[in-house]
Amino acid sequence: MGGGKHNKGCCGCVVGADNFNRADGSLGADWTASDTAAIDGNTAKITSGTIKYAQEVVDPLGSFIVTFETIDSVDGDIYDFFVWDASGTVLLTARFEADGTSGNWIISLRQGAGAWYSDNVEMISGCGTYQEPFLSGREFTISYDRTNFRVGGTTPTQPHYELSQCYDVGADVAKVGFGHGGGPIPISIDNFILSDHYVHNHDCPYPGCLCGNGGSHCWPDTFSLQLTNPGDCYVQLPSTSTIALNKVYRSQTLWVSDKVLPCYGCTTETTFYVQFFFRCLFAPGQPGFELLWCFGYSDTTTECAACTTIGDLTLGVWDFVSRDADCDPFDMVFEYGTWDTPCSKAVDDCDFGFPTCANLTAEITE
Repeated sequence: MGGGKHNKGCCGCVVGADNFNRADGSLGADWTASDTAAIDGNTAKITSGTIKYAQEVVDPLGSFIVTFETIDSVDGDIYDFFVWDASGTVLLTARFEADGTSGNWIISLRQGAGAWYSDNVEMISGCGTYQEPFLSGREFTISYDRTNFRVGGTTPTQPHYELSQCYDVGADVAKVGFGHGGGPIPISIDNFILSDHYVHNHDCPYPGCLCGNGGSHCWPDTFSLQLTNPGDCYVQLPSTSTIALNKVYRSQTLWVSDKVLPCYGCTTETTFYVQFFFRCLFAPGQPGFELLWCFGYSDTTTECAACTTIGDLTLGVWDFVSRDADCDPFDMVFEYGTWDTPCSKAVDDCDFGFPTCANLTAEITE
C-alpha cells in the first residue's frame, strides 16, 4: 500500500495521497506502472512510461484537484500529468517542461491527441509571456471542474497564474497519473494528493476564479466592453463605445483594453489615454470579477506601457451589479458614478477643467 498521508476518501476532501516515504523498490499496490518506475529516495522516480493511481476520482462527473511536487528538475525535463477514462484512453494531459534557458516552466494543456495550448505565447505585442519560474523543485495544482481543465500555480488559490482550457470530457474521467514526457534523466514526483472539488463537495476548495456558487465558465482570450455614458460629458469618451479587452498573458485571468483617448484638443506631445481592465477575483466572498480603469499618459503606443502594471497604479473600481448568481461575465453590469478627466492635473494646455459624467455603465459582450 501507499505510504505516508494515505487516505482513500474516508474523511474530508482528500481522496488519496502518497508522499512516497518508504523503502526503495516497487511503487506499491496504489500505482500501476506501464514501464520503468520505482521508489527512489522517498520519491516516485519515473524512468520511462507512466504511473497510474489506483483510486478513481469520486465525482461521477469527473471533477478533481491534484497537487504534486517536481523534484531535482533539470533543463529539458518533461513531466506529463494524465487523465484517463475507464478503458485507459488518455482524455487530458497537462505538460510541465523545464526550460533552463528562459528560466521558466513551459506549461501546456491538451485534450486527447489534439493541439497543445501553451503559456509561452505572446498575446499582446511587447508584453512577452508570463510563465511559472523554473526551480529545481516546484509544487503545482491541477484541477478539473467538469468543464475547465486548469493549472494554477503553487496552491489551489494562487491568484497570479492560471492556464486553463475547457474540455467537455467530465463524465468519462476515471483515473489520474503521471508520465515521463522526455528529457535527459528520469523525473521524480513527490507529495501527491488527489482531492475532491468544490463543484462536487462544497466543503472542498475551488481552484481558480470563484464565481457565485462555483459555476464553470470558459474565459475567451478576447472580450468586448460595451460602455454607455448617458450623462453630459464635455470631453469624455463617446456616448457609446465598444472596446476590445484582450488577455495580457495566456496564463492570467486579466484582460486589458486598447488605449482610448478621452481628451480632445490637447496640443502637448504627450498623449493621454484611459485603459480598462477586467480581471478575475480569487478571494472567497467576492463577486468573481471586477472592472477597473486607469488614466495614463505616454508618447508610446506600446500596449504594455504604463497602465498595464496594475500593482503600481491607483485604479478606479467600478461597482458590480449582477443579474446572475453564478456571476457569468456576460450577465453582469458594471456601474461608475463619476468620471473625471485628468487633463488639468498633468497637462497645462488642457484647460477645460474636470468635466464629470454620471452613471456610466459597462457590460462585457462576446
